[in-house]
Amino acid sequence: SLRKVGAVYADKNYVYQCNLDNTVNNAYLPKPGIDGASYQLVGGNSMEYVYTQDKNHIYFKERVVPQADIKTFKYIDFAFGKDNSRVYYQDKIIPIDPTNFLIDKHG
Repeated sequence: SLRKVGAVYADKNYVYQCNLDNTVNNAYLPKPGIDGASYQLVGGNSMEYVYTQDKNHIYFKERVVPQADIKTFKYIDFAFGKDNSRVYYQDKIIPIDPTNFLIDKHG
């Protein structure tokens, strides 16, 4: 069955994202390479700041977050995430030690 995950929909086979280029009347189209069965929300409180994952990758807005460890990845806030080795802003690696990286309520 179809379920909403962040700004997209997923079922047991695929993740579907709205195609906004009007070539197919804004239909939801499958995103290749994302596992629908294991796709889930990792963290975020709005459509702008959402991380998701499947059994293979962490995603920010359905873009792969490079080198992110799915076992240790955590959403922090304000589109930042971290794992045991790296800090990320959206889908970019930030060269900061993740050990003591924190964000206060002002970002």
